[in-house]
Amino acid sequence: MCSVASMPLLLMMLMASSRTTIDEGRRDLLVSASGVILPFALDPLQPSVASSAAASTADGAIRTSTLDLKLVADPATYSALVYAPHPSSSSNANTKPPPLLVVLHGAAENAGTAWDLADISGEHMGLPPSLIASNAAPSTLTQNFAVVTPYSAGKRSFYEEPRSKLLQFIKWVCSDDGRAAGCPLVDPSRIFLLGFSDGATLGVELLTTGRFRGGVIAAYGFTGTLPALALERLKGVPIWVFHSADDAIFPVSCSDRLVDSLRKVNDG
Repeated sequence: MCSVASMPLLLMMLMASSRTTIDEGRRDLLVSASGVILPFALDPLQPSVASSAAASTADGAIRTSTLDLKLVADPATYSALVYAPHPSSSSNANTKPPPLLVVLHGAAENAGTAWDLADISGEHMGLPPSLIASNAAPSTLTQNFAVVTPYSAGKRSFYEEPRSKLLQFIKWVCSDDGRAAGCPLVDPSRIFLLGFSDGATLGVELLTTGRFRGGVIAAYGFTGTLPALALERLKGVPIWVFHSADDAIFPVSCSDRLVDSLRKVNDG
């Protein structure tokens, strides 16, 4: 599969890009590995919700731990681990709610609890919760983004679940009920997806709803070609696609086909 060790790099590319504003209507296409970066326009958002205390290192970076992760649960959908950025990490703290990164994990046994997402040696190692818990997450993520990672307890992946259920969960995260349960205050107009493996395949489907500002797609597994209507809905949506050439589960041709389709619909 796409190496989970490369996930910090994927995140850093996403966060670095989020700090750049591209002129309205500009259609630049930036190619990276087996991927494509589509037009992107974002102002940097700064955090307004505190998590637990973080330690500063000699170089000034903010280090986090499992103390920064919180377990939340929507009785109607999923449990999840959530993370809120530290307000002390920015000079413009407490001005705007941060954007939200929704992380969709890949297939696994998922026989435990959402805390398994934080296990750096577990089934979902290398995804944001385990990187945050092990102080390995890039500071551009921990300082600027709220993160929510739902857990498909009892299911091998979210691909077995109704798409509407995940959308309902995300709506709950951004609601007053979600905040009362421990979810951080976020900007609901700036929600991004990061999907890995089965989560990547599902993530592309969810991006067609128009409810997300962009997505990071790692180890995409759909073996067919997206229908014309889906591609039309993805036109102009910033999507980063990554896939290891030695993936033993999903061939890299799945991502290559996706990238080719996205290039065509974006006049590339």
